Amino acid sequence: MKNKYFYILLLLVILLFSSCSKGYFVQRDVNVEDAIVSVNGYYISASDINTVYEECKDSGVSYEKIVEDSILEILVAQKSAEYGIKLSEKELDEIILDFQLEQKDIFSEAIDIYGEENLREKLRVRNLFSRTKNYILTNVILKNGITHKDIERFKVKYHLEEQLGSYSDEQIIHDLQREIEGFLFNEWMVSLKDSAEIIYLK
Repeated sequence: MKNKYFYILLLLVILLFSSCSKGYFVQRDVNVEDAIVSVNGYYISASDINTVYEECKDSGVSYEKIVEDSILEILVAQKSAEYGIKLSEKELDEIILDFQLEQKDIFSEAIDIYGEENLREKLRVRNLFSRTKNYILTNVILKNGITHKDIERFKVKYHLEEQLGSYSDEQIIHDLQREIEGFLFNEWMVSLKDSAEIIYLK
């Protein structure tokens, strides 16, 4: 169920991509009735958040967490343009075809929820998010590898000081590299909020 939550959430992101030269994102009307958050001038609607919440509420994910995760994903997606990360229409076609062939049931459910055109744009955002994450991990966060300070923050965050106290940094990285990378990327995402204009409308 947790994986389904993250999958649906990545489809959720409200930013729709345009071909305009000034940027990828289509600005939603601030006066739209169900806009609940503005993120650097782009808007999250309650209806899209509700869609995810209804699908995933049995997993224990809160409405507030879905909103906050959506804000972070919007901030990351906005960074894709800054770093020159793009996705061609041909690449997107191949992604959609693979999705349709490999996960038929989920694909059909997503079509029912979003419609074909809207799903395509949400998959674009999902994959730009993924590409941006990989770029940031490789070229920013892990440019000099996972440090001792990174590991110490990871242990404190998840209350693992005692459990991992007898292990060397090398052992911890070997066993928990993916988890540490996820933690560091989340730190980076949260840091984006410091310079972002986030306005809660409701």
